[in-house]
Amino acid sequence: MKLFQHSTSPNTFLWIADLLLLVTKKYSPKEILQDKNISTGIHGLIKNTLQTLCDLATGKTVYVYDPKSLQAKVLNQELFKVYHPFQVIVPYSPQVYNLYHEEQRRKKEPITDETCRIRNLFSHVGPMDDEYLATFYRLVTFKSLKNMMVELLRNSYSPEKVDKVCYKTKEFLEPFFTIVLDKSKNNREFVEYASELLKTVIDSSR
Repeated sequence: MKLFQHSTSPNTFLWIADLLLLVTKKYSPKEILQDKNISTGIHGLIKNTLQTLCDLATGKTVYVYDPKSLQAKVLNQELFKVYHPFQVIVPYSPQVYNLYHEEQRRKKEPITDETCRIRNLFSHVGPMDDEYLATFYRLVTFKSLKNMMVELLRNSYSPEKVDKVCYKTKEFLEPFFTIVLDKSKNNREFVEYASELLKTVIDSSR
């Protein structure tokens, strides 16, 4: 999987995270940690993958579909952001595919204030421009991290390394508090997703 670490597609990193989760579910931490080279390689890959996804979700790293678009030119001038042109690649990762099924199931439920509030990520009508893709990948990354971050870290460390898992989790979560504190109108949806992510991860890491 190291071959894909330099990919410029956010979907690639979502796939890597899912594959790492699968590997750590199949092999216990004891089996992984028996070989120092393997454990170092896996921990390094997990850290790099989660960091990339966190940077994407927090907006630190921005991917654009069309390098010639106005948004790409603007982003390229913002020195605090990393600019990556990429191509849309399918199929989606299992985490994103599960989100799609959740959305389809939700559509069959009675309409409530809650269902009206939740964005339908996979019901977009219109051009898949940079603005849509940037928002889409940020939101599905929030959801994916919420569903698997703590489990992935726990699976890759032995049970007595709880403090290590907590430290790593805290390290990845710190940038999300900045999002929650930004109450600007354009940031409301990201505040909601970030708050949901923080609550779920903190509760599951106790």
